[in-house]
Amino acid sequence: MYYFTNIVKRWTVDQEFNIYHQLLSGIRCLDLRVAIQTTQDNIQYRVHHGYYGETLTNIMSQIERFYQQHPKEFVIINFRHFIKPGNLSGSHTHSSQWSPEDHIRFYTKVIQPLEHIIIKSKHCYHTLDSLWDKKPRLVIVYGDNRDSYTSSIISSDCLESSRKYLVNGYSNFCDLWPNKSTPSSVYRWLSTKLDSQGLKYQGFLQCQLLTTATKNKIILGLLFPCFYPSCTRIEAQCMARSNMIWCRENSYRINIILLDWTTTQSIVDIIKFNQSPIFQTSI
Repeated sequence: MYYFTNIVKRWTVDQEFNIYHQLLSGIRCLDLRVAIQTTQDNIQYRVHHGYYGETLTNIMSQIERFYQQHPKEFVIINFRHFIKPGNLSGSHTHSSQWSPEDHIRFYTKVIQPLEHIIIKSKHCYHTLDSLWDKKPRLVIVYGDNRDSYTSSIISSDCLESSRKYLVNGYSNFCDLWPNKSTPSSVYRWLSTKLDSQGLKYQGFLQCQLLTTATKNKIILGLLFPCFYPSCTRIEAQCMARSNMIWCRENSYRINIILLDWTTTQSIVDIIKFNQSPIFQTSI
């Protein structure tokens, strides 16, 4: 059982550092998938990816600590994949998702304490110049473009008072997830999607530059670790150079990049893309 658990963990742990140190290194968008963990005494909210991770109250404390030290930095948080206890497989059926009361409790406990630094959703599409003199620096995206159920809850009366602090992910956060097992198929899929999307999308656009761990990939990594990656960390290292090449070729049309095992060098490279002038030739 331990051996099986260890194998699964290799393909579910995606980052090395805690949130505070990720922010210090230059990461400015956080993909946080939220699970309810119940005990006899209380209810906790934790990040999840096959396993329970850190508590959301601890993560938000780290974010506030970073903000206190660097009050001019903007950070985007995408809360999504809201699941109930015992459903870490990530099923997205309505029966497995949170009730309106679950969302209200989560907002009250985790998000509400940071309202003083959250940018109101109506201002989230202003330019950075127009937001620069305002104090709030945190954008909260709730759900994603595959989650119409959570979108309906945001639009309902139950979250009416808090809605002004939540960007509706279903209509305003396009997450491009290739769900492919090889780097080349990831890049082809993303390029095709971006071609069809064009430059028309007005919300947040996220590209996942990572592969999906299929059963065959996991087996090959176990049997032939010298030739095939045996965990997300090694896979991410193998993709690091080609990821940057793809980003450089598509820098004029990408918005947010989601990476596994982000390295200092990859962050520096992406920051350089942001600092470089963009020229696009119309044909």
